[in-house]
Amino acid sequence: MAGFSAAAGIFIVAGGFVAAVDSASPFPHGAWLAAYFVLVGGISQLLLGPGRIVLGLPRPSATIRRLQLVLWNLGGIAVPAGVLVGAPGIVTVGSAALLGALACFARGIRWVTRERRAGTLAYGALILGLAMSVVIGSALADAAPGAWLVTAAITQ
Repeated sequence: MAGFSAAAGIFIVAGGFVAAVDSASPFPHGAWLAAYFVLVGGISQLLLGPGRIVLGLPRPSATIRRLQLVLWNLGGIAVPAGVLVGAPGIVTVGSAALLGALACFARGIRWVTRERRAGTLAYGALILGLAMSVVIGSALADAAPGAWLVTAAITQ
């Protein structure tokens, strides 16, 4: 789980750096980018990766952990890159990577002892909440999968 912690730390520091730059010389999406790096790249990653250990959930295989780490960080970089350059296709790729990572995290949820059930439910709620956030965020960026939902809602 050290990989998740290290990557989260890098994202949090990057978010602080972006916030400092944006406060000195504001740029489009600066505040959003700082918050995204800290919340999605940093805190969410800490809750998803090392958080499962705190809750006593079963540890996934090394292959699944690597896949989770790669997909989450790929998405964490691709989404803001796509937003900053105005490329919804890149946002879509990043959103798909984040959703893929969340599917891998969800795959590892199993009911554990009665004492750990609340933690397991909280972890599942975190995954569901993050998945909904990915879809809503992609809709705001006019990218799939969220843009598909907006289009479907408008046409009905």
